[in-house]
Amino acid sequence: MPRTKAASTPPVKAVPPPAKKKILKEDNPFVIYYEDHEPRTDSPLYAQSRKLMNAIAQSTSSGKGAGWFYGPPSWEDHHGGGLWVHDGKGWFFVKNFAGMEWASQFCADPAKVDQLRQNAKRLYQGDFYTNTKSEVARLQKQYPFDDLLNTAITDSKGIALWCDSIFNASVPLPRLRHTGLNPKGHGVHHYPTPITDIELFKHGDFVLWVIDAEGAEAAVVPVHPRGVSPDDPRYKKNYGKTAVTFATPGTKLATRLKNAGKKQQQLMIGATDPMTEQAFQEQVTPKTAAKKTVAKEAVLKKPASKKTAGRKTPA
Repeated sequence: MPRTKAASTPPVKAVPPPAKKKILKEDNPFVIYYEDHEPRTDSPLYAQSRKLMNAIAQSTSSGKGAGWFYGPPSWEDHHGGGLWVHDGKGWFFVKNFAGMEWASQFCADPAKVDQLRQNAKRLYQGDFYTNTKSEVARLQKQYPFDDLLNTAITDSKGIALWCDSIFNASVPLPRLRHTGLNPKGHGVHHYPTPITDIELFKHGDFVLWVIDAEGAEAAVVPVHPRGVSPDDPRYKKNYGKTAVTFATPGTKLATRLKNAGKKQQQLMIGATDPMTEQAFQEQVTPKTAAKKTVAKEAVLKKPASKKTAGRKTPA
């Protein structure tokens, strides 16, 4: 049968569904709902604040100091409510009661946001105010430092300005500490802050994040001080164990952690549990490793029994 050319059909223009709610989904099982809004663009004030924040943080990392506590550049601007203060010798950093993420401003109460402003204003007094204002002007000549600090917040416009100001959008975080996900990082946008903060002060040879029996991520901590004797009666019972502080939602370990919490108990993991061994894997000393090697060699050199005679020795 001869082929016939099908009649061409004009393309149907797709009609997007009406925008009612915006849904933010993370790789971890939680969902955030908030009212839809116009497409987000950086405000002029936010651009100024971000530039100022980077300049300040960069100055803390220059010279002979320890550098910015949260990690080296490049930095992303976390809306964490950071307050930068110059004391005449250099910058230091404190946090306000709360930080405001950009999307959260649409449910913010002006009176409560103004409490954040008032708290910040109390900090910037005397030399703290004089030195900070002077240094801000040196780094950003046109920055509205006084206007933001002294103007009462009474409406959505004031909330938006505070949200994008150096008094809120002001915490410089490396990307992985800001929005990172396992296995590369553990960002504050995805994991509980009481857990992610541990990464900032733990010993470098302790592994906080481990993998549980289901292959899911968990966090554990030691249950006794470093260097104690295994015979110390205060710690002998639980020597070498760890306690679970975070378990991936939906896992068996998460259920166990939840049940332990209901009883106001720690969920302890044994010293020979794979999670505990992962946590302490970088603390194996050469002496300990040598003992394990000698023990292994002793087993390999053990005379063969009648049952094992003639078998090859494992490598």
